[in-house]
Amino acid sequence: MRQAMEQVAVFLAAVSPGLLMLAYGVAKTGIRWSNEALRNAVLAGAVGAIVPALVSELENLVPVASSTPLAWAAASAVLFAAIPEQAVKFLILVSAIRRDVNVRRFQDIVALALGVSIGFATFENLLYLVFGSDWRAVAIGRGLLSVPSHGIDGLIMGALLTSARLCTHRRRLAYFTAFVVPVIAHAAFDFPPIALRDVFHPWLVVMWVAVLLLSPVLAIWLCNRALARAAEADRMSGRDLVPPVMGQHLILGGCVLLGAAPLLGVLLFRLIDVPIVWAGAAVGIFPVALGIDLIWTGIRRRKLASAPVP
Repeated sequence: MRQAMEQVAVFLAAVSPGLLMLAYGVAKTGIRWSNEALRNAVLAGAVGAIVPALVSELENLVPVASSTPLAWAAASAVLFAAIPEQAVKFLILVSAIRRDVNVRRFQDIVALALGVSIGFATFENLLYLVFGSDWRAVAIGRGLLSVPSHGIDGLIMGALLTSARLCTHRRRLAYFTAFVVPVIAHAAFDFPPIALRDVFHPWLVVMWVAVLLLSPVLAIWLCNRALARAAEADRMSGRDLVPPVMGQHLILGGCVLLGAAPLLGVLLFRLIDVPIVWAGAAVGIFPVALGIDLIWTGIRRRKLASAPVP
């Protein structure tokens, strides 16, 4: 009985960050959970995870004898992780936007990008669980680290792709930026942990924590800018037929995310022996940043709703 309950707890720890992040995207953009395009994006992202998994196998065929640990970590993070994974997600997202008739609002692009990333990360976790030796550690570690990181990359890609769709000039450059920036964010997240497997430098730990702090801030800033422009474009074109999410719902969702951070931390300490600095940084930063953003967005939305109409 205890073992069954522990397995359920591990499963919830693995999937809850993705569900919370997807709920954040739904609340932030106003897309409906029943939206067919969102479901297709999650499913396509899961299927797309197969390709980078095959590419990562090539890493074992590359000679590393002449490479320094830092050089090999950089090559692994960029060539075998960031570029193939973000390329697959980018192609799926662009294809979904052009193909799916349910993508009627520019604001939905951010939610779809997040959906592709969450589907991708969830299936990737399943592969690691099936073929990994310590499935419990993999489920919790990747569920609390990789899924939020993929989600942040998805938010960055969705925000930049939204801006690219709204561009009236240099659109190709905007599309290129929407691909390159998530690649950089992904590689920056992967590089320190990979390097720390072979060599320890304090600056690697500092760099990794800095990436954890800055990546959600960048994603939130880009999303807020892109969604403001997208909402105005949707309103002017008559596309925005979805009633906006009420401010109190956003505030409540933000409080849930803030409350989830310490709960996930307690679960992590109970099931896996992880140093407090790493666990606190990895588990707390993402939900706290997104929760604060939802609360602030909800407060602003309530102010706008109560403001007198000119």
